[in-house]
Amino acid sequence: MHNKKLRRAGVESQICERLKHHHIETCEDLLSLTPLEVMRLAGQSYHQSLQLLKSVSQACAPKVITAQQLWSQRRDLCFSTSLTELDRLLQGGLPRGTITEVTGPSGCGKSQLCMMLSVLATLPCSMGGLDSGVIYIDTESAFSAERLLEMAQSRFPDYFSVPERLLETAGRVHLFKELTCQEVLTRCGSYVC
Repeated sequence: MHNKKLRRAGVESQICERLKHHHIETCEDLLSLTPLEVMRLAGQSYHQSLQLLKSVSQACAPKVITAQQLWSQRRDLCFSTSLTELDRLLQGGLPRGTITEVTGPSGCGKSQLCMMLSVLATLPCSMGGLDSGVIYIDTESAFSAERLLEMAQSRFPDYFSVPERLLETAGRVHLFKELTCQEVLTRCGSYVC
């Protein structure tokens, strides 16, 4: 947060411009100054300088939260793999909203795990899923739509007994076959699940 631009911290544009002339552009830059320096560089009174420093400090400092809130946030930031031991090792599951790379020797179950995670992510929240889309990056051309749907039906036969749900799940798993990090980043940057 210390590299946050002053404008994003709620500082008036006129003051930002004055400070910018003195190479003061981030919260860290401003908070390293004394109130007297801020007074001189920003053209503010001493009281206004103290208020400016206080408001920027509050805008940049992490909010105080309780241990219960922290625990709840951590729980909400993870996605369960549905494998108890793996979730324990991962301290709650896979982090949401990130790219997770799965590596290992041929035939150890990497593709199976990723396909099952894709099914789980598309499930409704009431079933432990994320009710979300998935970007599946397949660098080995091992993805099989048929296998994905077969796994879904096998694991959740009641839910997927309705054919429309199978189609919806298949439509929420977006297959990328890019081979370089740059290709993945370019495609992800213009894509929303």
